[in-house]
Amino acid sequence: MNNTNRLISSDNVGYAAILMEKELNGNNTLPGKGPIVCAFASTNLGDVSPNTRGPRCEFSGQECDQEKL
Repeated sequence: MNNTNRLISSDNVGYAAILMEKELNGNNTLPGKGPIVCAFASTNLGDVSPNTRGPRCEFSGQECDQEKL
């Protein structure tokens, strides 16, 4: 994603894994370091948009500069 993205993006499965590990291992363990390590794996969650010509600005349709808005 570039700097023009105004939509919400999140890592729900990563956050769910951290919460599950905290529930099972206790709050004193770091993620991935306790006796139980959780992961919620999925496939084919990549970018499925037809955007094959690079980023485009939302309203103008012109090419976007990723460093500047």
